[in-house]
Amino acid sequence: MTGRVAWILIIVSAIWAAAVALVAGSTWPQLSMDLPPTDPAVQAVLDAARRNHVLWHAAIALAPPAVAFLAVKVFARGNERRP
Repeated sequence: MTGRVAWILIIVSAIWAAAVALVAGSTWPQLSMDLPPTDPAVQAVLDAARRNHVLWHAAIALAPPAVAFLAVKVFARGNERRP
């Protein structure tokens, strides 16, 4: 992989991760005002919602850069084999 392509991929991936983090922060699961905050069942559901939120947004943030990195590696390797 050439140095220029690697840097472009890193910068675009960082911008993508920042955009996903911004969306994740703005859609963070909140406790409704009509639910008791000390109820263990409510806390368990809220914890599960937050865990799923983090895992889902982490996958969204990491999957496209990983696929792009692998694609660039494959295409760069294919170009190196040509005479």
